[in-house]
Amino acid sequence: MNAVAGWLKASAKNRTTWVLATGLTLVTLVLAFVLWQNKEREINVELLRTNAWVAWQVEKEYLRFLLAVDHFEHHGGDGELRDLMLRFEILYSRPTVALYGPESSLIRSVQGVPETFARLLSVLDEIEAKLNTLAPGDTEAAKQIRHALKPFESALTEVSMSASRGEVARQLNERLDKLQVTSTWLLISLVGTASALLTFLSFEAARSRRLAEWEGEQRRKVDEANRALQQSEARYRHLVESTGAVPYTLDLSLGMLDYIGPQAEKILSYTSEECRSCRDWNGYVVAEEAAKLSAARGRAAQDLVDAELEYRIAVAANNPIWVRDTMKTVCEAGGRVTGYGLLFDITGSKRQEQALATAQKMEAVGQLTGGVAHDFNNLLTIILGNADALAERLPSKGQLQPLAQLIKLAAKRGAELTNRLLAFSRRQTLDPNATDVIRLICGMDELLRRALGEHVEMAFVPGDGLWKALVDAAQLESAVLNLCLNARDAMPEGGRLTISTMNIHFDQEMGARYDDLVPGRYVMVAVSDTGTGMDEKTSAHAFEPFFTTKEVGRGSGLGLSMVYGFVKQSKGHVKIYSELGHGTTVRLYLPHAPGDADDLEKPDDSGSFAPKGSEKVLLVEDDDMVRNHAQDQLRSLGYHVVSVPSGSEALEVLKREDAFDLLFTDVVMRGGMSGPQLADEAKRLCPDLPVLFTSGYAEDTAFRDGSLDCGLQLLPKPYRKQDLAAKVRSILDDWQKRNLGRK
Repeated sequence: MNAVAGWLKASAKNRTTWVLATGLTLVTLVLAFVLWQNKEREINVELLRTNAWVAWQVEKEYLRFLLAVDHFEHHGGDGELRDLMLRFEILYSRPTVALYGPESSLIRSVQGVPETFARLLSVLDEIEAKLNTLAPGDTEAAKQIRHALKPFESALTEVSMSASRGEVARQLNERLDKLQVTSTWLLISLVGTASALLTFLSFEAARSRRLAEWEGEQRRKVDEANRALQQSEARYRHLVESTGAVPYTLDLSLGMLDYIGPQAEKILSYTSEECRSCRDWNGYVVAEEAAKLSAARGRAAQDLVDAELEYRIAVAANNPIWVRDTMKTVCEAGGRVTGYGLLFDITGSKRQEQALATAQKMEAVGQLTGGVAHDFNNLLTIILGNADALAERLPSKGQLQPLAQLIKLAAKRGAELTNRLLAFSRRQTLDPNATDVIRLICGMDELLRRALGEHVEMAFVPGDGLWKALVDAAQLESAVLNLCLNARDAMPEGGRLTISTMNIHFDQEMGARYDDLVPGRYVMVAVSDTGTGMDEKTSAHAFEPFFTTKEVGRGSGLGLSMVYGFVKQSKGHVKIYSELGHGTTVRLYLPHAPGDADDLEKPDDSGSFAPKGSEKVLLVEDDDMVRNHAQDQLRSLGYHVVSVPSGSEALEVLKREDAFDLLFTDVVMRGGMSGPQLADEAKRLCPDLPVLFTSGYAEDTAFRDGSLDCGLQLLPKPYRKQDLAAKVRSILDDWQKRNLGRK
């Protein structure tokens, strides 16, 4: 430690002295070590040489003795016996001299060799005993001697192998001796040279240290610059990846792709290597879009302007996808024009736009058809009412009675048509209740079989533990019938129709796949057929009103539209699956009803008998013809009627006269107060006043979701005199019962 400290504190001159002294010491130690190693190697070489010579002599005499045994075995004469005995004596002397002769110390110092020679002598002693009894011609004894030599051969093999290894080692040592001499002088030269170099290097240490410090500083600055560059690249890479876009560079001069990011594999289903190998980007673009893309990029290259356009790409394993291509044009050194761009997958946005456009179109058509149906209902109310009046006043067997009945029939068919229009526009008034769907469909079995005919096989597959659905049972029955009739028409040659039901629970993820579907429990009703089916283009228009694939005069095109409107108004969802030549399946997803109420067995209060009364009714209707017609019908039933055209006038009448037994008002009235608003104000003036609404549709605050609020009564237009009489009488009777109960 002191020497080290002295070295650190010494001047440059003293340091040189230390270096020279250290070098001479190292040379002395190296020479001493080499001389010692050389002496020890000479001794080892002599030992190995002696061992190898003795082993060779023993093996040579053994072979001669074996040859003499072979001669005696074939000839068996006295000469061969004497020769055999002589060869044995010589063979016996070789290991004996090696173990007990003047050079035995060399042999005995080699590990394992004395024991092996002792084994050789013991085997030879046994053979000597056999030789002493050997007589001329005794070939059988010679064979026994040959057999007895087997252990000798094994021991001799060990001696030979040991001698071979020794000979190899001896030759190696001789080579090492020569190499040692050379390396010794080389090592002495190197140590001397190293001492001189250490002296020189001691003077260079300070300069090298300063140089190393400078290089370290420069390396640190380079590392910091590289880290900053990597962070910048990572930051921009993360920014691009967060957009979900595919970056690319394009040689606009040649129209060839230089680079495209690895995101291409996820969005386009092509690897970046595949895209670069193609080079021509237009090869991936849908054929009808390629010309537009080429023209846009040509303008960008010529005018050096940026470009942004949308087009479709034929991806590897799917339908074409829509992409938005945003490209910045740069003129680089050498006149090359390069486009740096990003590709965004906008397929989902395009589908949403298409779905929104379809929904808006359906809503617009619904607004139109709903308004037209409402106006027609007003007209049909007058036509149907007057037809009833004519039928009552004309003789039952008169010539004009059939004409009156024909007018009634035509008005009813018109009412059915407008009801279908209202169903599509979701403006029909529904009375939803907890409905046993299985029971409803089973109740339609006979009707459906008659409607389908014998050529169509029908099957019903009810789901286990099916929930009740919160729907209008009559409208659901009509929807199922419409679907079955459409299925029948799609199977003119016959086929199989299957109605199935099951419970479905939509979670947030599943609900997001369907438009306007609230997550929750639903009852699914599916109607499947094995008919002609529809292609994708046709099925996309299936729910549109007046769209039909049937021949002219064989359908109104409102069947599926009515189903669509009914399900949507019931807060459900409808989905159609069809493949040309493989049939169609329409699935209705109806909201689950938590209660146990069942409206399948509602009593039918319509009939030919028109109950009358004498109560006082306030009639409010903005359409003059409808108001006059309703007034005449109520008066013909015995009621005292006061009619007004608006809600404000009705309130004035109520303030002057408070003895009204019923308020009968239209729901939607032009200008001013609506029917529900009038009812609210009338309740403040006359809390016990019962209210009956009438409307062609119910798009208002009271029926904003298309369903009747609890306790409200509605008479849909158009209505017959019997319907009006039964409804008014039912409300008045219920009101009187409640008043008697209070008393």
